[in-house]
Amino acid sequence: MTERLAKDNGYDVITGYDKITTRFSIMPNTKILHVKLVADKTNGRIIGGQIVSGEPVAARIDLITFAIQRECTVRI
Repeated sequence: MTERLAKDNGYDVITGYDKITTRFSIMPNTKILHVKLVADKTNGRIIGGQIVSGEPVAARIDLITFAIQRECTVRI
């Protein structure tokens, strides 16, 4: 879920942002990934996320999907 969709569906959300690299930082052609996680503020459960990068991000999106399916939480 996006942050907006979560709010529209009644969730009290908290979001976290970070920038990470696609590879170890000294390797050539390393790109920046912009990551956003959306969690339910009442219980810390991850309910959505977004990743933007100059490279394919499907595998990383799969990790977010896995976290949602397994009802993983974040520490608030």
